Amino acid sequence: MKKSVAALVGAFSGLALAGAALTGTAQAAEAGATATAPSCVTFEFIFVPFSAYNNYEITNGCSTTQSVKVAFEENKVDTECHSLRAGQVKAVKYVAAFTPAVKELRTC
Repeated sequence: MKKSVAALVGAFSGLALAGAALTGTAQAAEAGATATAPSCVTFEFIFVPFSAYNNYEITNGCSTTQSVKVAFEENKVDTECHSLRAGQVKAVKYVAAFTPAVKELRTC
């Protein structure tokens, strides 16, 4: 009897650990999907008179390559993923009528 109880306890413990591992993996994937980019990656609005676009420069001040996307204030849609080498500056533009101010940069 003691052996079968010990076996059941061991089986349930294994299931609990497996469930915790799966939950942790799902949470990590979810967090990565909307994680804010490191502070060494920055953006700047570039004013261009009479332009139909909102123009930005994304700068990777990190020592490693970073992949980021732009998240806007009012939209729940993010832009395509931009991969920037260390020190790289990338100019991007979005149609002004459809893109409000940038909220943040997110990892992708």
